[in-house]
Amino acid sequence: MTKMTTPNLPGYYSEREQAARLGLALSSLRRWRRLKFGPTSVRIGRRVLYPHGADEKWLAAQQAATERKPNGSGGRRRGRVRRVGFGG
Repeated sequence: MTKMTTPNLPGYYSEREQAARLGLALSSLRRWRRLKFGPTSVRIGRRVLYPHGADEKWLAAQQAATERKPNGSGGRRRGRVRRVGFGG
């Protein structure tokens, strides 16, 4: 039995190549795509491909969004909400 390989399309990265470029596990990249987060992807049949440059564009947008966030107070509170009890 021969192992089938998928030919690369010029101008696109495979899922594995994109995960390696971002330093992610393949499962993380797939989860991001399911959550509509991460670089733009294109589905052709069963294959998912990432256009060249999509990761750089996405990373630049993430950096710009981070730089726009206010520093210090005023941001969202993290953690559990404390409940104040009454009585003794």
